[in-house]
Amino acid sequence: MNTRDARKLVYELLALFFAGADVVYAKQSNTVKPAAPLVTLNTVSVKRPQNPPMKIIDGVPVSYYPTVMTMQIDLYTLGSPAEGAPGCIVPMENTAVNDLTQFANFAGSEYAANWSQAHDVALAVNGEVMDTTGMVNGTGYEFRATLEITLGFTEESVGYSGILSPSSIKPGTGGESPGNPADPGGANPPGGEHIEPEFTPSPSGGGTEELAKEEIGYFTEAEIEAKKEET
Repeated sequence: MNTRDARKLVYELLALFFAGADVVYAKQSNTVKPAAPLVTLNTVSVKRPQNPPMKIIDGVPVSYYPTVMTMQIDLYTLGSPAEGAPGCIVPMENTAVNDLTQFANFAGSEYAANWSQAHDVALAVNGEVMDTTGMVNGTGYEFRATLEITLGFTEESVGYSGILSPSSIKPGTGGESPGNPADPGGANPPGGEHIEPEFTPSPSGGGTEELAKEEIGYFTEAEIEAKKEET
């Protein structure tokens, strides 16, 4: 899983909960605010260790980055009509904080826990629901609330240059590197994972096929023979 996959997962969860609202990624170009309640999702930060765990599969290094992705959810709404005296103009009640708090409750529910387990991620509410009504930009909405969440997941970095697609890791034994049957704990035991190189350049033009093909030989064992020098 990478950050794009993680953000898509959270987007799908938001769309599931806010079925009566429009859910979009924040800061998208050429978008028009809809008349319905609006929920936006924005990536705030991605935190990863500098030296992740690493193992060798089929002679190929694979690093596993424990990643914590912080995202901001903003709910824009017109609120709900408040009770008023007959014949008076009915004011609108600010329900943004209450409505977004309901999502926070959902994010901490058993349903969300099972969802997290099914996708091998860890979803958590980060902090409190804030009333950010005064920061609403434009006249389309009256009220706004903001919540930060975090999603923990593991991102694989595959290959000598670290840019092979994670889908390069295949289950079962590779034909060219079947492993050592006498060593079931080896780097690529029979029935274990193997590598079938796959590469896709980023939408921003990052990475090249030449870089992806770079490789270096690895060994996982070495036999050392001590020799006594004659004097």
